[in-house]
Amino acid sequence: HIEAGHIPDQSWVVWEYERSGKQVPTVSNPEKFYQAAKACFRKLVLAAGKHGLSPKPWEEIGDRVKRCLAKRPDCEDQDDNKSLTRNKCEHWESEFGDLFFDDGGEHLCYDRLAFRRTAFENSPDELDWDEWDRGWTLGRTFAVRREFFESDWVKFHRAALIQRALFEHLKMQNRS
Repeated sequence: HIEAGHIPDQSWVVWEYERSGKQVPTVSNPEKFYQAAKACFRKLVLAAGKHGLSPKPWEEIGDRVKRCLAKRPDCEDQDDNKSLTRNKCEHWESEFGDLFFDDGGEHLCYDRLAFRRTAFENSPDELDWDEWDRGWTLGRTFAVRREFFESDWVKFHRAALIQRALFEHLKMQNRS
């Protein structure tokens, strides 16, 4: 990242750079992200099958995923992460809405503080720690809700830890 900044994180960018004065081959983020999405999908299909679920085949959704990954957000300020995220969610919703909304499901809406509000009693300003300086934890306390361990925030972090452990396990299996 030191030479490329945030470009590796942007799914729609095709880019080139030099490393140690030598030109590196063109990097296609849309293709790299697509291959990563396809690999994740395969693993999730295996897990879904163990739970009796039958997801749509990749052949039905792969091109749609590729379009979403390659789509540059329609934001004037490409450095405004909130607008970028909102715009990307709107694009994914328009591409995949048929999978979620035909039965009256909720529309995609990213509120980065929503899960925190289910876990903590603090004010919204106190929960917006993404914008704080590095020493933000010094002297701060958080009032947990009675339902803290059943909150979406805790459930999300539990699921993220399980997912991380699963992918670490799969990565280790692939090395042997």
